[in-house]
Amino acid sequence: ISYDFTDENAGAYGAVTDTGFITLISKNGMEETFGGEPVRLYRKGRNGWSNDSYPLTDGECTVSHAAEVIQNAIDEYYKQYEPLYSFKISEIAVRKKGDKNGFRAVVEKSYKGVPLWSTFSIVDDDTDNMWTIGYLPYLHYTSDVTVCMYQTDTIDVISNHTGMIVPDEEKQLSEIISLESVLKYCSKQFNLHDDMEIENISLKYTIDPVYTDDDTAAATSGNGVDTHCANRRYRSRPVWEIDIANPVETQDIRKYIMIDAVTGECEFDLDGIIRM
Repeated sequence: ISYDFTDENAGAYGAVTDTGFITLISKNGMEETFGGEPVRLYRKGRNGWSNDSYPLTDGECTVSHAAEVIQNAIDEYYKQYEPLYSFKISEIAVRKKGDKNGFRAVVEKSYKGVPLWSTFSIVDDDTDNMWTIGYLPYLHYTSDVTVCMYQTDTIDVISNHTGMIVPDEEKQLSEIISLESVLKYCSKQFNLHDDMEIENISLKYTIDPVYTDDDTAAATSGNGVDTHCANRRYRSRPVWEIDIANPVETQDIRKYIMIDAVTGECEFDLDGIIRM
């Protein structure tokens, strides 16, 4: 079930679905959202967000001011829809399209202080429907909220991608693998100190889809699996995630190493996957 609207007077577009998906795009956002070249990627430092300034469509704006506007908007308008989670900006990308700049923030969702890990999918160009794919591994959930600003003091785009999920606690863990053990393992296996620059390390919860018999039958028959439907269930597990730094020109590509904090199982992608 979905509903979308276009306000021609305001030049705004919006959509909601029964998965909890929400997107709102201003006229300026519609014109600027797609395309553009990466300029720089920012993360919050010990002294706060950077005061680097960039010209937007209506004047100069610092990264720190953009972060304040975006966080206030999330706290005031969005958090009420997912009250069991806390929200914090994890990164702000500056992108340039023509002579205009814009900020694109990734707002991380956390449950009891632990962020949710966003999974990613790469869809073939031949795929007509990006939500219906005939391969079970491509079923995904993206937990982050994306917010874009192309004007000072104005939110031009907000989207929670594949919607909202409600946490259901099953059991408590008495202990997990330490970060020290994880770093020792990764240093040995991946030559971290010699070949890679670590951008960020954090404990996160994965969001792993629970496949049903209907999903398997649909994938096997070639009809495809509906990855964007209500009442889909996910399993979660704690993992240590190590983000590997990328140069500016590849900031839309994410490289990571992920260690299961209970079993020690390692997953990684050092070639890069597309950020949602």
